[in-house]
Amino acid sequence: MPPRTPKAGLKGAIQKREKMKRHKRNKKATTSANVMAGIRINSGWLNKLAADITKIINEACP
Repeated sequence: MPPRTPKAGLKGAIQKREKMKRHKRNKKATTSANVMAGIRINSGWLNKLAADITKIINEACP
């Protein structure tokens, strides 16, 4: 087996760095998607809460 050249080692390091960048980018995208999903869930919950409060107020003050 021939000895590894410095260029081959550099190529591996570059590939590893690109892989880490991809991983970081994917992680950010996943986090962002999870936050947006949470906002959608919470906004639906807030809408239901507002409807319930309105219903209670309307029943209390005819």
